[in-house]
Amino acid sequence: MSVISERIQLQMKRQQLSYGTLSDLTGIPKAMLQRYATGITENIPINRITAIAEALRVTPSYLLGWDEDQPLDNTYTMNNLTKQECEMINNFRNCDPYDQHTLCYLAERGAKKSSAC
Repeated sequence: MSVISERIQLQMKRQQLSYGTLSDLTGIPKAMLQRYATGITENIPINRITAIAEALRVTPSYLLGWDEDQPLDNTYTMNNLTKQECEMINNFRNCDPYDQHTLCYLAERGAKKSSAC
């Protein structure tokens, strides 16, 4: 099994994601995700690696085995964010993928309404 396959499986397990949920988050068919995660298909297009990495909240370089560092940390402490913004981001990270998708949709919808004024 390749490094990328192992890391996809590891992150799916850590985040308790099914292939169906990962498929919903990435737009990649469930059967293809299974082939990537089991190592049956090793030549994965870069746009799919990027989509999988984003859904699993890791960097593409981590998935590819180029970066040995742990996945992206779920806690934000950027100086340019307010405390409330940091708390909102951390709360978002603790939501299940379907709730995250819903929150993103609502935020985008709200942003569009604000810019229309």
